Amino acid sequence: MLDGHVLAIVAGQLGVGSCAELCKALETRNWQEAFEPTESRLTDLYYIDELRTSNERDVVYENAMLFLQHGLVYRDFSNAMRYGDSGRIKNCLTFFMLWFQGSQFSNYARELLHLVACLNHV
Repeated sequence: MLDGHVLAIVAGQLGVGSCAELCKALETRNWQEAFEPTESRLTDLYYIDELRTSNERDVVYENAMLFLQHGLVYRDFSNAMRYGDSGRIKNCLTFFMLWFQGSQFSNYARELLHLVACLNHV
């Protein structure tokens, strides 16, 4: 599902409306340049808060961007676990700790806080 959202963003940036057009556009155009405007929004941790405080809210767009942000961090965590990259694992755990801190799952937040503190100072 995450891959589908990423492809939809790239298709929107390239201005194509079908899978066939997307395949042709990916062969002839630089998709990384098309993705750059969205990349900056996906890595901005305050972007969703800015959207939520706007007078003209688009809740579907907000939720899609939040899904993409979280999904990409989960993907990064999964790849870091697969390849044994402890630095990236620690960074992802910090994100998870912050996400749980703002939710009803305070036990997870507390345990992740303890784990991150141990990783940083031991």
